[in-house]
Amino acid sequence: MTSRYRSVAICAILAGLTIVPEPAASFEVASSTWLNVRSGPGRNFNVVGTLAPGELVEVTQCDSNRWCFITRDGPEGWVSSNLLAAAPGSSPSGAECTLEFGRGTGGPPGLSVSCADGTVIMMTDQPASEAPAPVAAAPTETPAPAPAATPEPVAAPEPTNQPVATATATPGRVGEEPRVCFYVNANFSGPQFCTGPGQVEALNPVFNNKISSVRTYGGAQARLCVDQALEGSCLTVTGDTANLDASVADLISSIDVTEAN
Repeated sequence: MTSRYRSVAICAILAGLTIVPEPAASFEVASSTWLNVRSGPGRNFNVVGTLAPGELVEVTQCDSNRWCFITRDGPEGWVSSNLLAAAPGSSPSGAECTLEFGRGTGGPPGLSVSCADGTVIMMTDQPASEAPAPVAAAPTETPAPAPAATPEPVAAPEPTNQPVATATATPGRVGEEPRVCFYVNANFSGPQFCTGPGQVEALNPVFNNKISSVRTYGGAQARLCVDQALEGSCLTVTGDTANLDASVADLISSIDVTEAN
């Protein structure tokens, strides 16, 4: 970091403003869920905006803690790369692509996209990142606001006179932000969406009655129900499940994501 940029960053911290890195080659990605945009690379920085699921943004820099700076038409800032995904159309052939965090071609931390057809896209000409000092006392991390149609998470009673099963699965990865990703096809493939703790009482038509596999992160678990509003036959998934039980596979209409005790 140049002395000129360091001086600008220090002034920005003192003023409570968003810390903006030096210009770098941009890299288009999409948000996989409702995602907070923060004034610095960490949860202790203030929220300056929110990304909607599927919103396209440009990444210009990442730090070693997996936080990346994004630019867009709305407020710019830092987001967790754990909740970003490859942008649609990353592969010319339309093959499925995944977003990965690692080292850019120039050496510093960065993002890359790998596609099933062999297409690989990497960040280039990226400057080494330097995480700024924390801004004084910011609110504790809370889930980004959900659309109006989705109610705030509330404790839902177990449905009566309905079977409730628990899936046996590979434990999810720990040390990451709690979230669960849902896939249309078995073995974690096909269209997907990810969400943190909270309830979705009615899945949209893209995923309603179509979920076949589930992947968990950060100790999260999911209750999957065949009817809307978390009713009907339900299955609780506590880890990665490549093939959901036949009692709920391709029948799920509502979900409840929670952090495992």
